[in-house]
Amino acid sequence: MSTSRFNCYILGVMQDGGLPHMGCNKNCCNSARANGIELFPASLGIHDTKTDKLMLVDATPAIAKQVSLLHALSNVPEANTLFDSLLLTHAHMGHYAGLIQLGKESCNSNAIPTFTSERMSDFIVNNNPWSQLQKDNNIAIQTFNGAQKNETFAPLDGLQVKAIAVPHREDFSDTFAFKISGADKTILYVPDIDHLNDATLLGNLFDGVDIAYIDGTFYDENELPNRDITKIPHPFIVRSVEILQPYADSNPGMIRFIHLNHSNQALTDKRLQVELHQKGFGIALQGEQVAL
Repeated sequence: MSTSRFNCYILGVMQDGGLPHMGCNKNCCNSARANGIELFPASLGIHDTKTDKLMLVDATPAIAKQVSLLHALSNVPEANTLFDSLLLTHAHMGHYAGLIQLGKESCNSNAIPTFTSERMSDFIVNNNPWSQLQKDNNIAIQTFNGAQKNETFAPLDGLQVKAIAVPHREDFSDTFAFKISGADKTILYVPDIDHLNDATLLGNLFDGVDIAYIDGTFYDENELPNRDITKIPHPFIVRSVEILQPYADSNPGMIRFIHLNHSNQALTDKRLQVELHQKGFGIALQGEQVAL
């Protein structure tokens, strides 16, 4: 049984639309519907076992179900608290749209500390309906400066977070990865990144990391035959394995792919999963736990 103060739970493993995916009538989603399978967009939950405080990483469209899942996994009664702090990686639908549930039309939260980049903060404060959350004191935005390489902040007492800027299309804000550290372990959370070609960035991301959750949106370039996949920049799993193999060789199992598109064959193809495992990689599972 874990004696670590902090536990991290995977509250979702999918790309922004989840599984089953709205508008998809292929076997991947029809099978999920027929079998009652629901996988949520990528998100993390942190439980402080000393204080029973909870932290959410990213506010997805499935935030209500994911908060309930976090309470169930952590055994913190949902009547006691919603959650105590929130981290946002960037302003794409699957990572911030759940903020709307914090407003007066829904749970009407009270000044939840919400950690964002300065650009993300500007986007929220200057655009409706998100600005209403700040005006009504549903959230209390605190900005981090990811440009300062060694800056850390503590969204929960005793938990250290480092924000690292990563390349990803900047429609409304910049994009950040998070290194989250307890006394025992450090996890890396990179749900969205355009590529893994920058060796300096990789070194900064992986330095001191025990478990890394990495963007695995698409398995390979053949996944979306009816779309130009180059216009949806994400690293293919097959390419990521080539680039990250040295990390997997030195620490098998440390790299787990997350943020998978509903079409990603690595979700269900046992042969591919075995091949990845043999190379030292894995697919993140909804509900899995890492003691920090």
